Amino acid sequence: MKYAFIDDIQSWAKTDISMLPEIETPDDVQIYPIEYSPGIDEPIDQWIQLVIDGTNKQFIKHNNVRVVLFDLFEASKFVYNAAKLLNTHLQKKIYVITCDQLLPNRSTKDLHFIFHNFWSGRMLPSKRVLFSSKKLYINCTRVVRPHRAQLIEELINNNLFDLGYNTISDKGGELTNYLNNTTTSKILDQKFHVLDVNNLININPNNFVPIKQCEKSFVYIATETLVDNNRLFFSEKVYKPIAIGMPFMVLGNPGTLKSLKQMGYKTFDKWFNEDYDNDINLADRIKIITDNLNYYRNFTKRELDVIRFEMKAVTTHNHKVYKKRCAITNLEKLKTAIQGIINE
Repeated sequence: MKYAFIDDIQSWAKTDISMLPEIETPDDVQIYPIEYSPGIDEPIDQWIQLVIDGTNKQFIKHNNVRVVLFDLFEASKFVYNAAKLLNTHLQKKIYVITCDQLLPNRSTKDLHFIFHNFWSGRMLPSKRVLFSSKKLYINCTRVVRPHRAQLIEELINNNLFDLGYNTISDKGGELTNYLNNTTTSKILDQKFHVLDVNNLININPNNFVPIKQCEKSFVYIATETLVDNNRLFFSEKVYKPIAIGMPFMVLGNPGTLKSLKQMGYKTFDKWFNEDYDNDINLADRIKIITDNLNYYRNFTKRELDVIRFEMKAVTTHNHKVYKKRCAITNLEKLKTAIQGIINE
C-alpha cells in the first residue's frame, strides 16, 4: 500500500484516518489524508493552523501526491472554507470526500468535492416490522438541537405528545442550553419514554432502533442533525425507518425527500402533506408535520391498520432498495472514491 499518513501532527489526525481502506496504488501516486476534526459547526481557525503548520510541505509539493480532506460523518459547516484555506496555504489541489450532497456542485479546478454516503448502511437492513397500532408515531431524540426541541414543543402544544413514543437526553448539555434560553418550555413537564437504551447520554444507538415500539407506531419521525438550506446531509436517522420497512416523515435539510427519490426510494405523499420538505420557514415545516399527525389522531386502530397495509408497497420497495444499496459496503464505496482520485 502506498498511503502517506499524517504522522507529524496531533493524534486526532490519526484516529479515524486509520479506518481508510488499503488500496494498491501505482508506485508514483500517494495519498496524503487529512481528517476534518472540528465539531459540526465549530470555527476552524486553530485547527487549520495546526494542519498547515504540521503538514510536510516538501512532501506534498510533488505532483504524484494527492491531498485529501475527509469529512465523512457530519457535513460540517466550514469544510468548504477549510479546503479553500488549505489550497491557498499549501498551493496544492485539494480533494474533499464529504457527506454533504451539495458540495460537489462547488468543485473548481483547485477544489474537488466528492460525495460519500457514509451513513447509508450504518444500520443493516433487518426484517420488516409487523405493524399493530398502539401509538401514532415514534420520535427518538438524543441530542436536543433547537429544531428537535421546537418539534417537541409543537407536539406538546397540539396535545400530540402522549400519542407517540418520545425520547430525550441532555447529551452535551444541549437540553440545558435550550431551556436556559426560553421561559415558556413545557418539555420538563412531560414524561419521556425509555426504550431500548437506558443512558442516551453515554450510549449512541446509531445502528439500531427500538423494534418493539416501532412495531406499535403508525409513522416514524426522523429528526435529522441539520435543517438549514446550505447543506444536504443524511445521517443514519433518515435510513432507520427504511431499514425496517416503516413509513416516515423527515425533519431535515430542505430537499431531503427529493434526494431520497433520486436515490430510488419512494416517499409517502399519498398519505402525508410533504411540503415540509420545501425550503420554507422552519416553524411552518414543523407545523405541516404536526398537522399530518393531527389528521390521523382520531383514526381507529382498524383504520390505521388499513392505511399501513396500503403503504406496504412503498415500504417494501424502500426496504428492497436499501438492502440492495447495503450490498456495497461503505468501505468499498470509500475505496472507489479514493481510487478515482488516484487515477485522476
